[in-house]
Amino acid sequence: MSKLSPRELAKKNGLDVKEVIKALLSLGLKVAETSKKIDEDTTQMVIELLSKKETTPEPILDIPPTEASKTGIPPSIIKEVKIEKPTPPAKPEAKKETSIITKAPVVTVMGHVDHGKTTLLDTIRKTAVASGEVGGITQKIGAYEVKVKNKSITFIDTPGHEAFTSMRARGAQVTDLVLLVVAADEGIRPQTLEALNHAKAAKVPVMVVVNKIDKPGSDNQKIRQELSSYGLLPDVWGGDTVYVDVSAKVGTNIQELLEMVLTFTEILELKTDLGVPANGVIIESRMDKGRGPLATVILKEGILRIGDYIEADEVVGKTKSLVDSFGKQLKEALPSIPVEISGFEQIPPAGSLMRIITSKEARDKLSDQQKTPIEQTAKPLPSLDELIKRGEQERKTVDIILKTDSVGSMEALSQSILKLSHEGITPMILHQDIGGINSSDVNLAYVSRAVIVGFNVRPDPQANQLIEELNIPIKLYRIIYQALEDIENLLKGAVVKVEVEKVIGKARIQALFKVPKIGIVAGCLVTSGKAVRSSSVRVIRDGVVIREGKIASLRRFKDDAKEVPAGTECGIRLEGYQDFFENDEIEFFIKE
Repeated sequence: MSKLSPRELAKKNGLDVKEVIKALLSLGLKVAETSKKIDEDTTQMVIELLSKKETTPEPILDIPPTEASKTGIPPSIIKEVKIEKPTPPAKPEAKKETSIITKAPVVTVMGHVDHGKTTLLDTIRKTAVASGEVGGITQKIGAYEVKVKNKSITFIDTPGHEAFTSMRARGAQVTDLVLLVVAADEGIRPQTLEALNHAKAAKVPVMVVVNKIDKPGSDNQKIRQELSSYGLLPDVWGGDTVYVDVSAKVGTNIQELLEMVLTFTEILELKTDLGVPANGVIIESRMDKGRGPLATVILKEGILRIGDYIEADEVVGKTKSLVDSFGKQLKEALPSIPVEISGFEQIPPAGSLMRIITSKEARDKLSDQQKTPIEQTAKPLPSLDELIKRGEQERKTVDIILKTDSVGSMEALSQSILKLSHEGITPMILHQDIGGINSSDVNLAYVSRAVIVGFNVRPDPQANQLIEELNIPIKLYRIIYQALEDIENLLKGAVVKVEVEKVIGKARIQALFKVPKIGIVAGCLVTSGKAVRSSSVRVIRDGVVIREGKIASLRRFKDDAKEVPAGTECGIRLEGYQDFFENDEIEFFIKE
């Protein structure tokens, strides 16, 4: 008999895979070993153990207790009957039981900055697509679904810096398992412990992913020793924590990691109730120019359907559309599977609880919501009098106008900025909002002598022109800790080292083409400057940076091109990215 995995053993012998795993654990195997192939002797022991459990003899004679001692029959085969009025079965309970199902695990990836969380998530996506088990292109909605051996796993795509504390804590509300990523060549760092503390506080189990095992100087045993002192004793050392060694960059052991996640969460026996009104958690929210307020939700229970009235932190709406992480339009959403919802009247706060409400509740709440869509999150613009008074005072602040791509990142970044100070000099956020940088932001920066800080956003053309004319200081970031370092240096009066970016061209996506064995190619018109094959690019949608990366191919008709001038059409394919929309802008830039 060849070696079998627990799932293969269960399928071959008509057994429940969870019972097989429990049997392996009872035989002394560790959790980490239960996802591997098991030898013939262990296989036979499991079969015998489960067969014995199923064939334990039941009493075969029903005898009243007053007669049992008189029969002379061995007690082992006597079932003493208690004579009492039978209780009728509870039909409602039986009905409710049918609505209880096993749900997909929701996994959050956490860890220190630069330890490989983003690379791990990208590699998991690519592994799933390459295996042919995921159809479609994942959308940027803050969470995504992966299928492994016909089973789903949902990954929450969390940012990696300690400034996103509040977002991490919110993510733990729906998280079933935390993957704590630690670089094998660096070990424990501040955000490693911060993430671990969040998981412990939320009572969420932790699996350690030791990443970068391909790098020189990596020491996965040292990582185990360090983390053991924080309560993460490896199961192979007698503890309860599973460790998986991977290289996200090379792809080593990624499939094994996914299978281990499934094995571990099967032991947890995750259940949900479809028979209750739908409720869940808002993972991310943003404003879309064409579709209005959007929110990514992961349901905890129930089924959400098109037309349902919904509420999240006093923000109400009626579900207009449900889109999954592959961009597929759905009629209903089930627990654990991330979906992007449109239909809210305002932008619901990230991390808030969402629930279905009645149409009457929606009408009542809506009457109290006749406000601007972003009133709850955006600071109002200061008046001219306030700015004059502020200018007359001794300047002990660095004034900032903050624009970000989403509510969650705005909250986290503003909280972190306001904690900074140096010798009595503090930052002051005059205005904060989500979306691209516009002319109003630039004019406010001019009259208030403020710095514009953008996170994952870009200025629109009118704002760009004003910035150049008025010489407005502006800093754009995609990594939060770089923004905080620069702002801290501004408070110290230090000269911030600036890496100059030069935009050399822009293009507009006019059409999308699916090419067999290659993927999605964006058909573009170069609107200004030139498209250069060797340059870096940004994909911008409604003023928000969706992706930054490198060009995989640039073609003019059927020929490869090094450059394409303005007014000319071309085909562009990016490295590791295909989530284009028509009318997206592609910005070509170089760093000097």
